[in-house]
Amino acid sequence: AVATPAHLSQLVGSQGATRMVQGVIIEADHIVDTNPADGSVIARVPISTPAVVDEALQAAKAAQPSWEQTPLSERCERIAAAVKSLTPKAM
Repeated sequence: AVATPAHLSQLVGSQGATRMVQGVIIEADHIVDTNPADGSVIARVPISTPAVVDEALQAAKAAQPSWEQTPLSERCERIAAAVKSLTPKAM
């Protein structure tokens, strides 16, 4: 599955980032990272089990040949769209 900007924008919300494996959003418990100076929340990082990491790695390996055959201009457009969809949420 191809992650679209709409998919990516679902990954970042008030609860922090979650993860997507093979186009499926996976909810997870999070580790909260705080600023030691003032205690404010800097980030929420999803906790991933070894099985989830292995699944994500296998999905990435399977997607590589197709991604490699995608023209560079299209890959750049997809990456730029992903960055654009995530940037407002991160600020």
